[in-house]
Amino acid sequence: MHPLVLSAKRTITKYEMLQAGERVVVGVSGGADSMALLRALWEMRRDFHLSLVVAYLDHGLRPEAAEEKLFVRKTCIELGIPFVTRKVDVRQKQKG
Repeated sequence: MHPLVLSAKRTITKYEMLQAGERVVVGVSGGADSMALLRALWEMRRDFHLSLVVAYLDHGLRPEAAEEKLFVRKTCIELGIPFVTRKVDVRQKQKG
């Protein structure tokens, strides 16, 4: 197991951050940090008996979001994790 995953596992255990059998919704943007979090939780899923779901939110602010969403979706398919996505026009919400 990767040292990052081992460190995360020790911290989760020490602070009782997860309970066995929990469903964890992981917000994933496609960036390095959220992808590392996803991979770490995926690696630990059996140890903690976790059910993972990935959530991706397109804020409607950047054109590259469509590519990022596809990248996250592809990763979820490879890992066998359910993928949920929504698009929100943040600029429109700010006006309202």
